[in-house]
Amino acid sequence: MKKQKTVEETFTYVKYGLLFTVRLVKTFRNSYSIRVNSKDTLTVRAPLFATQTGVTALLDKHFNWIEKRIPAAISQTENGKAPDEEQIKELADKAKEYLGIRLPYFARLLDVRYNNVTVRCQKTRWGSCSAKGNLNFNCLLSFAPTEVFDYVIVHELCHLKEMNHSPAFWHEVEKIIPDRKIHEKWLRQNGSALLSLAKKI
Repeated sequence: MKKQKTVEETFTYVKYGLLFTVRLVKTFRNSYSIRVNSKDTLTVRAPLFATQTGVTALLDKHFNWIEKRIPAAISQTENGKAPDEEQIKELADKAKEYLGIRLPYFARLLDVRYNNVTVRCQKTRWGSCSAKGNLNFNCLLSFAPTEVFDYVIVHELCHLKEMNHSPAFWHEVEKIIPDRKIHEKWLRQNGSALLSLAKKI
């Protein structure tokens, strides 16, 4: 009977509030390798005897390495090119669809009301809130993990209560996103790679 040379599995991996789809490829080999394909997909090549539990432990061990390679994966996905008008529209439509669900949800939790919502491709900001209660979001957030997008939404909605970054403001944010520092770290480490796409326009 011929031996099966390749076995593929797919599972979900969550770390620090970030969710990844992992493609596990098991073959006749003795070593492991990890590839960061995009902001939320990984490929792991492993021996046939590997288990999802073992691979999860491996990903936990190398998570800092994985995080550092997300910006390069995003740039490669986009071929380092600035998005054209059609791509910007697609990103904006995707962001608007997500905002249409999550903005009302978080606004209810925070008991705030907002006015106009705008989505643009911006070079320096992820979002903003005006004194009139108008919200603006960067369409490039469509590339970020949904947990990070949620953080930006909550951040801007909290400005409807506190138009500053005082302790009172952060207290409001942490009521909804207690692990907000994790998402801020993601934006610090990966944000420049995303914003660089807009700077090429």
